[in-house]
Amino acid sequence: MPRPTFVRRLTLAAAALLLAAASLFACAPRAGGPLVGHTRAIPKQVGNLSMAEARTGLPDTTFSFRARPGGLLFVFFGFTHCPDLCPTTLGDLRRALRKAGPDGSRVEVAFVTVDPGRDSSETMARYLGSFFVGGHPLRPDTNEQLLAVQAAFGAASSVTRKANGDFDVAHTAVSYLVDERGAVVLEWDYGTTPADMAHDLRILLSRTPGGSR
Repeated sequence: MPRPTFVRRLTLAAAALLLAAASLFACAPRAGGPLVGHTRAIPKQVGNLSMAEARTGLPDTTFSFRARPGGLLFVFFGFTHCPDLCPTTLGDLRRALRKAGPDGSRVEVAFVTVDPGRDSSETMARYLGSFFVGGHPLRPDTNEQLLAVQAAFGAASSVTRKANGDFDVAHTAVSYLVDERGAVVLEWDYGTTPADMAHDLRILLSRTPGGSR
């Protein structure tokens, strides 16, 4: 009987199409995808902390660890004589912001020196300015202030002068993203690629409507 055969073939064809569609859907990446960086169930709060911001040719001003409304604040602890970790991380972030497109302008950059004895305000401003326009070079007034800010972020550093006069500087190489409330919403390990940084920035910025101070 031709009709039952015809119906059966239609049913099999439809099932095959549904299976193919389901397979394509399962293989397609989810919009946004998971964040590459690390998040915490209870974010660290750093918005009540501040530090002196170096400005070329002008007196230092006070900078608070909060992003501007609708944006994110990237924070990294390092020093201007750093041979590898600092320039690599800042260079990778610069590439990431380009990959992020127009929304990259909603990310501010704060670079905190862990070696204020050698990093003057002028040196800090010149160093960070070689990577970003409008960055925030931050220099602690005292070692106690540096320790308090580092503790809030979960960072650490040490500066040791050797007998020959050279310096050994060790510091945490994690990068931090802070929102407008002063919450650390994401942490990147050293070596996170510019592509992964841009991926995370797009996701986080998509959750925050753009705004201005």
